[in-house]
Amino acid sequence: MAVRLAARRPAGLAGLALVATFLRYPPVAALLGRALARRSVVRVPPPAALLRLAVVGSEAPAALVDEVRGAIRRVSPDVMARRLRAVLAADVRAELAGTRVPVLYLGGARDRIVGRWAAAQVKAARPDAEVVMLDAPHLVLQRRARQAAGVLSAFAAG
Repeated sequence: MAVRLAARRPAGLAGLALVATFLRYPPVAALLGRALARRSVVRVPPPAALLRLAVVGSEAPAALVDEVRGAIRRVSPDVMARRLRAVLAADVRAELAGTRVPVLYLGGARDRIVGRWAAAQVKAARPDAEVVMLDAPHLVLQRRARQAAGVLSAFAAG
Protein backbone atom coordinates (compact mmCIF):
# COMPACT_ATOMS: atom_id res chain seq x y z
CA MET A 1 0.00 0.00 0.00
CA ALA A 2 2.82 2.40 0.82
CA VAL A 3 4.40 1.95 -2.60
CA ARG A 4 1.07 2.51 -4.33
CA LEU A 5 0.49 5.67 -2.31
CA ALA A 6 4.00 6.96 -3.00
CA ALA A 7 3.53 6.33 -6.73
CA ARG A 8 0.65 8.83 -6.66
CA ARG A 9 3.18 11.48 -5.58
CA PRO A 10 1.12 13.07 -2.83
CA ALA A 11 2.06 16.59 -1.79
CA GLY A 12 4.46 16.65 1.12
CA LEU A 13 5.80 13.12 0.69
CA ALA A 14 9.52 13.34 1.47
CA GLY A 15 10.56 9.68 1.42
CA LEU A 16 9.45 6.07 1.46
CA ALA A 17 10.64 3.59 4.08
CA LEU A 18 9.91 -0.07 3.39
CA VAL A 19 10.44 -2.51 6.26
CA ALA A 20 10.65 -6.30 5.83
CA THR A 21 8.39 -6.28 2.81
CA PHE A 22 8.55 -7.12 -0.87
CA LEU A 23 7.42 -5.76 -4.21
CA ARG A 24 6.39 -9.10 -5.67
CA TYR A 25 6.51 -12.47 -3.97
CA PRO A 26 8.48 -15.05 -5.98
CA PRO A 27 5.94 -16.84 -8.22
CA VAL A 28 6.76 -20.38 -7.10
CA ALA A 29 6.62 -19.45 -3.44
CA ALA A 30 3.42 -17.47 -4.06
CA LEU A 31 1.74 -20.57 -5.49
CA LEU A 32 2.57 -22.49 -2.32
CA GLY A 33 1.55 -19.53 -0.18
CA ARG A 34 -1.82 -19.21 -1.90
CA ALA A 35 -2.45 -22.91 -1.30
CA LEU A 36 -1.80 -22.32 2.39
CA ALA A 37 -3.84 -19.10 2.49
CA ARG A 38 -7.13 -20.91 2.97
CA ARG A 39 -9.53 -20.38 5.82
CA SER A 40 -9.13 -23.98 6.97
CA VAL A 41 -5.34 -23.57 7.25
CA VAL A 42 -5.19 -20.11 8.87
CA ARG A 43 -7.92 -20.97 11.37
CA VAL A 44 -5.32 -22.48 13.72
CA PRO A 45 -2.67 -20.04 14.98
CA PRO A 46 0.83 -21.26 14.17
CA PRO A 47 2.67 -23.06 16.97
CA ALA A 48 5.25 -21.10 18.93
CA ALA A 49 8.08 -23.14 17.39
CA LEU A 50 7.03 -22.10 13.88
CA LEU A 51 6.74 -18.45 14.90
CA ARG A 52 10.24 -18.60 16.38
CA LEU A 53 11.61 -20.23 13.25
CA ALA A 54 9.94 -17.97 10.69
CA VAL A 55 8.97 -14.69 12.34
CA VAL A 56 10.48 -13.70 15.68
CA GLY A 57 13.74 -15.63 15.90
CA SER A 58 14.78 -18.54 18.06
CA GLU A 59 15.93 -16.32 20.92
CA ALA A 60 12.76 -14.22 21.06
CA PRO A 61 11.22 -13.69 24.49
CA ALA A 62 8.12 -15.76 25.21
CA ALA A 63 6.12 -12.56 25.64
CA LEU A 64 6.75 -11.55 22.02
CA VAL A 65 5.76 -14.99 20.76
CA ASP A 66 2.55 -14.72 22.81
CA GLU A 67 1.85 -11.23 21.43
CA VAL A 68 2.23 -12.44 17.84
CA ARG A 69 -0.01 -15.45 18.45
CA GLY A 70 -2.58 -13.18 20.10
CA ALA A 71 -2.51 -10.77 17.15
CA ILE A 72 -3.06 -13.65 14.75
CA ARG A 73 -5.95 -14.99 16.83
CA ARG A 74 -7.69 -11.59 16.77
CA VAL A 75 -8.01 -11.68 12.97
CA SER A 76 -10.79 -13.85 11.61
CA PRO A 77 -9.64 -16.76 9.44
CA ASP A 78 -11.59 -15.38 6.46
CA VAL A 79 -9.88 -12.00 6.74
CA MET A 80 -6.46 -13.56 7.29
CA ALA A 81 -6.84 -15.80 4.24
CA ARG A 82 -7.99 -12.88 2.06
CA ARG A 83 -5.10 -10.71 3.26
CA LEU A 84 -2.56 -13.43 2.53
CA ARG A 85 -3.93 -14.03 -0.95
CA ALA A 86 -3.93 -10.30 -1.72
CA VAL A 87 -0.37 -9.86 -0.49
CA LEU A 88 0.85 -12.85 -2.48
CA ALA A 89 -0.80 -11.50 -5.65
CA ALA A 90 0.66 -7.99 -5.32
CA ASP A 91 3.24 -6.66 -7.77
CA VAL A 92 4.31 -3.05 -7.22
CA ARG A 93 7.69 -3.11 -8.96
CA ALA A 94 6.60 -0.65 -11.66
CA GLU A 95 5.02 1.67 -9.10
CA LEU A 96 8.22 1.81 -7.06
CA ALA A 97 10.26 2.51 -10.19
CA GLY A 98 7.99 5.50 -10.82
CA THR A 99 8.47 7.09 -7.41
CA ARG A 100 10.70 10.15 -7.13
CA VAL A 101 11.32 10.36 -3.39
CA PRO A 102 14.25 8.79 -1.54
CA VAL A 103 13.66 5.12 -0.69
CA LEU A 104 14.94 3.12 2.26
CA TYR A 105 14.63 -0.64 2.54
CA LEU A 106 15.14 -1.93 6.08
CA GLY A 107 15.22 -5.69 6.47
CA GLY A 108 16.33 -8.50 8.69
CA ALA A 109 19.40 -10.43 7.60
CA ARG A 110 17.87 -13.56 9.18
CA ASP A 111 14.37 -13.03 7.75
CA ARG A 112 12.99 -16.37 6.55
CA ILE A 113 9.79 -14.90 5.13
CA VAL A 114 11.14 -11.90 3.24
CA GLY A 115 14.80 -12.53 2.62
CA ARG A 116 17.52 -10.60 0.89
CA TRP A 117 15.76 -11.22 -2.42
CA ALA A 118 13.24 -8.54 -1.42
CA ALA A 119 15.99 -5.96 -0.96
CA ALA A 120 17.34 -6.94 -4.37
CA GLN A 121 13.88 -6.29 -5.88
CA VAL A 122 13.90 -2.80 -4.41
CA LYS A 123 17.39 -2.11 -5.77
CA ALA A 124 16.33 -3.41 -9.21
CA ALA A 125 13.35 -1.03 -9.27
CA ARG A 126 15.21 1.88 -7.66
CA PRO A 127 19.00 1.51 -7.91
CA ASP A 128 19.42 4.61 -5.75
CA ALA A 129 17.50 3.08 -2.83
CA GLU A 130 19.33 2.75 0.46
CA VAL A 131 19.30 -0.81 1.80
CA VAL A 132 20.02 -1.59 5.45
CA MET A 133 19.94 -5.16 6.73
CA LEU A 134 20.01 -5.59 10.51
CA ASP A 135 20.87 -8.82 12.31
CA ALA A 136 17.23 -9.71 12.87
CA PRO A 137 14.42 -12.07 11.84
CA HIS A 138 11.25 -10.94 10.03
CA LEU A 139 10.01 -8.76 12.90
CA VAL A 140 13.01 -6.46 12.57
CA LEU A 141 11.31 -3.48 14.24
CA GLN A 142 10.36 -5.50 17.29
CA ARG A 143 13.66 -7.40 17.58
CA ARG A 144 16.07 -4.54 16.83
CA ALA A 145 13.95 -1.57 17.87
CA ARG A 146 16.77 0.83 18.82
CA GLN A 147 18.87 0.06 15.75
CA ALA A 148 15.84 0.31 13.47
CA ALA A 149 14.78 3.59 15.06
CA GLY A 150 18.26 4.96 14.45
CA VAL A 151 18.21 3.93 10.80
CA LEU A 152 14.73 5.33 10.26
CA SER A 153 15.56 8.58 12.10
CA ALA A 154 18.69 9.09 10.01
CA PHE A 155 16.70 8.45 6.82
CA ALA A 156 13.97 10.90 7.87
CA ALA A 157 16.56 13.53 8.77
CA GLY A 158 18.12 13.19 5.31
